[in-house]
Amino acid sequence: MTDERASGDSNQQRDASSLRVLGLFFTILGVLVLIGTVWTRNDLHAAVVNASSGIVLLTVGIGTITIGRRIGRRKAGNRPPDAVDQS
Repeated sequence: MTDERASGDSNQQRDASSLRVLGLFFTILGVLVLIGTVWTRNDLHAAVVNASSGIVLLTVGIGTITIGRRIGRRKAGNRPPDAVDQS
């Protein structure tokens, strides 16, 4: 049972790391889109679309990083009861 729990923790750490990297990608992409909005200030429609897209990407990135950090900090004893395999 200890090996199963250790592999579960290893999987959680891997998932947390993947989520943090993906979140960082979306955050950087969102910031770049928001910076690119400066060059579309003559076209209101393009500026609104770029700003909206940048804000959504930034929000998704920050949310993904936050979820990854929470999963990474979760200890084996703090897992919900249904997450522990009883087979």
